[in-house]
Amino acid sequence: MKAFRKASVLAACIVFLCAGFASASYLDLGNESTYPIYVSVNGVQQTAARAGSYTASLDGVALEFLYCVDFFKTVKLDTDYKSTVVNRDGVLYGEPVRNADQVAWLLDNYGVGGNGNDAAALQAAIWNVVSTPEKVVTLDSRAGAAQLGYYETYLDGLAAALNVGETGNVSDYYWITPGTENKYGGLIEYQGL
Repeated sequence: MKAFRKASVLAACIVFLCAGFASASYLDLGNESTYPIYVSVNGVQQTAARAGSYTASLDGVALEFLYCVDFFKTVKLDTDYKSTVVNRDGVLYGEPVRNADQVAWLLDNYGVGGNGNDAAALQAAIWNVVSTPEKVVTLDSRAGAAQLGYYETYLDGLAAALNVGETGNVSDYYWITPGTENKYGGLIEYQGL
């Protein structure tokens, strides 16, 4: 699976190199995602109706998987985002993502497409590691035993890796801020992916 991801990334990099230094990329977000994902924010139950492993392509290259980073913004399915900002630096909305290296580790070890319990648990784990002390996002017990099992395995694996100083390489992944221009030419940014 890692070889396939690396080959996909290499192909996408070639597309970007051939395209030059374009100011924006084109994200085609499909109509499939993981759903629902039951979480708690500071102990208050919430439901993410659609999140997790989206189907998508970036500048015409299919992505193996695509996960949300920011729980507090939304993105629309089955939509084209023609003014999307993409980088390999762990930056969304022009700011570094909190614990981006931990998100990269989770994706290295558990990244999966599709909409199974494993994808839902990974989405919740990503939201958990980027949480702030003011807004802590955790998988809620309503998710069921399978999702909770994956979630605990993922976070325990990450904790063990962090104990020995291991994290993921942020530059192995695209950090995507979907964007469109409004009728006045201003950029509207959506949920970071």
